[in-house]
Amino acid sequence: MQPKKILTRREIRDRRIGLADDVVKKLSSIICDNVTKTDEYKAADTLCLYISINKEVDTMPLIKACIRDGKRIAAPRISDGVMDFYYFDDMSELKPGFFDILEPTGDERVNLDNALVIMPGVAFDETKNRIGYGGGYYDKYLFEHDVENTIALAYEVQIVDKVEADSYDIKPDMIITEKRTIK
Repeated sequence: MQPKKILTRREIRDRRIGLADDVVKKLSSIICDNVTKTDEYKAADTLCLYISINKEVDTMPLIKACIRDGKRIAAPRISDGVMDFYYFDDMSELKPGFFDILEPTGDERVNLDNALVIMPGVAFDETKNRIGYGGGYYDKYLFEHDVENTIALAYEVQIVDKVEADSYDIKPDMIITEKRTIK
């Protein structure tokens, strides 16, 4: 891995973790509201989304919007080093899994027809390059599955001038922050 990528990941992760809890809550609410205004959200039957940790953009407002709007929701579960999405109906159906991240306990794998995948990330640039957490789970998943639409959620402080992307790094279709949408 490129040294610059490692430094960028550390710097931006520290910036994000330094955000105050009330700022995270406010910005996450704005970002999730911005997602619900997109044509991609409106057209999707299912949202595949991450369960936030470590001051990532909180997906709880988006989960609540999906329930309100009658959409199915799914979250990732990692088993034997492979990530897949499984449906859940409410937070009580999640339990700590890989890296203590909440994962669905059910066995119904997501049907990706008319699904929107919401991606996490550490850092992004304006050409939609993305630095993840280093495991490559989303890159592998998106490479192996036919996903029509992907949106990455980020705070504006996670947008940098240039991300050193590798050939296997998959860009989201758009990035939504509290201030803008990058397409």
